[in-house]
Amino acid sequence: MKIINLFLVSVICLSSWGFAQKDIDTKKLQPGDWKVKVILKGGAEVIGVVQQNKFKEKPALGVYHRVNSTRTPGAGIRLWYVRNSPGYTFIPFTRVARIVKLRPADITKEKERFREKRDTLREKRQTAIEEKKKQLETLKLKQEEESKEKEVDKEKKEAPKIKLSAEEKELLKEFPPGEEWNSARRDEINKQLKRGQTKFVRRVINGNVVLQKGAPNGGASSAEKKFYDNYDTWVAAIEKRDLIKELAEKEAAKKIKEEEEEAAQELVEKSQAKREAKKEAREVAKKEEEATKTTEIVKKSEQPLDMDKVTATLLYASEEEKKQVLNQLAQMGTKAQDATGTVHFLLKSKRNSPELKQAALDTIIKIGEPADKVTKILGETLASESVDLRRKSAAALAQYGTQVREVSQEMLTVLAFERDPSVKYEVIRTIEKVQYKEAILQIQGRLGDEDLSVRVAASSALLSFHGNEKGLPNACVKILTQALDHPAPKVRLLAANTLDKWDSEKAISAAEEKLSTVEDPKVKSVVESYIARQKQKAKEEAAVKALEKEKTEEEKRDRKAEESFEFFKLGKDY
Repeated sequence: MKIINLFLVSVICLSSWGFAQKDIDTKKLQPGDWKVKVILKGGAEVIGVVQQNKFKEKPALGVYHRVNSTRTPGAGIRLWYVRNSPGYTFIPFTRVARIVKLRPADITKEKERFREKRDTLREKRQTAIEEKKKQLETLKLKQEEESKEKEVDKEKKEAPKIKLSAEEKELLKEFPPGEEWNSARRDEINKQLKRGQTKFVRRVINGNVVLQKGAPNGGASSAEKKFYDNYDTWVAAIEKRDLIKELAEKEAAKKIKEEEEEAAQELVEKSQAKREAKKEAREVAKKEEEATKTTEIVKKSEQPLDMDKVTATLLYASEEEKKQVLNQLAQMGTKAQDATGTVHFLLKSKRNSPELKQAALDTIIKIGEPADKVTKILGETLASESVDLRRKSAAALAQYGTQVREVSQEMLTVLAFERDPSVKYEVIRTIEKVQYKEAILQIQGRLGDEDLSVRVAASSALLSFHGNEKGLPNACVKILTQALDHPAPKVRLLAANTLDKWDSEKAISAAEEKLSTVEDPKVKSVVESYIARQKQKAKEEAAVKALEKEKTEEEKRDRKAEESFEFFKLGKDY
């Protein structure tokens, strides 16, 4: 009977404990993050985030594994971002009375909240450090000033100590150092005084022979006796006088040096002021000159164009006068478009010098209107005998957009028959800029061009047309990496920028190998940025794949656990 009663009591206790935990309803567990409140058996509450529905875990060798029951020994719940901390807190189920789901959690916001708090603390810490540095600097400056003041005060206090007393002054005045008064004279007086004490004179007084002492002080005068008695004081006075003289000379030299330094500094400041004044005057004069020129140009451009005069000058004047008129027309810009036809005549004429033709083409490009006419002129110039004119025309066509299609045949002819690589390079760049995709086949043919710059331009154009979905042929890897140290800066920069837009594992490894030989800092910066970005992208893709794999495995585990009788699902609370 007792055994049956004990069994019933145990069953009731276990049932009540299970009810306190409230194993939850049968709704399917959805993956996600939850903000929860854990109520401990002592009454305390802890609020945090449960990530990825991991409500039941057990630690083993530093790793947390999911478990299917709260009754598993060592099992508990792991809460993240408790009190804005970046880590987690593990609470065993033996201490838990109840767990309440508050709402779905936004991990991003939790991280931002932690980062904001961390950044606030860092700012406070940095501010405190800066204030401490300022205080230390202020204290250091104050100590230095006090030290200087103490040194000055010390000098002022020590100065009066080195001074002759009245007695010393009197002795030096009465016994001036020299041939008369010196150490040898003192030795002679000393001998006289000793003789006066020991020498006796024989005398006869009243028929009697009497011995008497000689002259007082051995014949030394009172002045000599005084010199002898005060000799030590006299020597000290001489040393002090010499020291005072030496200090005075040093002070005078110091003062002279300070005055010289002040004069030199003043001279430097005056010279600097003069230089700055001259520089400022030159800048003002230059600005005034530029303003005057600008005003003249504006005035000229505002005046109506005298076409008869312009035509007459361009047709019959000297070459120098023609160049002056072309320069004026170029400055007028679109306002001089009525003269485009006459300037075109100069460009076509075989009698004109290459320099004049060059000036005519520059003027047409700067006038730029009417657009359809200028486009045709530039297209015609692509067949010019001058390489410079062909190259400039090819580059200038890029600013006319889809209108360039009107001279597409001329550009394709250049791609097929042009020998100069710089002209082909500019034509391909123009085709890319105006997105003339009908020329893709001709551009692909230039990937085998003998000139590297043309191959780079073709690679850039093809990537621009196709995008990263189709990408570039693998042959372009060698073309672009080889061009990273091309002699022409624009070519090597184009190669780097083309690589920067292209997602290719071969291109990344080839760029890494080539990077050590790249010297151009701009190109090096672009390539380094490209490599770093591609590596980061690869890491992120790997991380996403790992998360997807982990998610799939967790879903498999959840489905397997769901099939077991002991698995319990989340409701509002335990």
